[in-house]
Amino acid sequence: MFIRFVVHALDPDSNERKGIFQASSERMARFDLTDAERAWPRAVREWFAEHLRTPTKFATSRRHHGKNRGVCWFRHSARAHLAQARSLARWLEEQGVAVEELRSTNPGYVLYADAFQVVVDPF
Repeated sequence: MFIRFVVHALDPDSNERKGIFQASSERMARFDLTDAERAWPRAVREWFAEHLRTPTKFATSRRHHGKNRGVCWFRHSARAHLAQARSLARWLEEQGVAVEELRSTNPGYVLYADAFQVVVDPF
């Protein structure tokens, strides 16, 4: 089982719904947030920077200009990562951004995999 947290906006590269990392980056870039309001998502993102590898592949094509259609899903066994992701999702919801938790046993063609996540080209 794989789990992904998404918002309603679409990513132009993958044509899939944006994930919570992209959505939180966009929200944190807004000028109407105080430093205190940015503190929690910043701490969560720093935790991920220390505890989750950046995937090495987001496209099926090896071409330099190939589209990065890959989307990330957590493995259901990545409990600490999922807890952090859920806290980031809660922060987004407190900011007025609706977040949905998706689950799938086969989300797409695997482009990258490690112990905590997969990147897939969606079916």
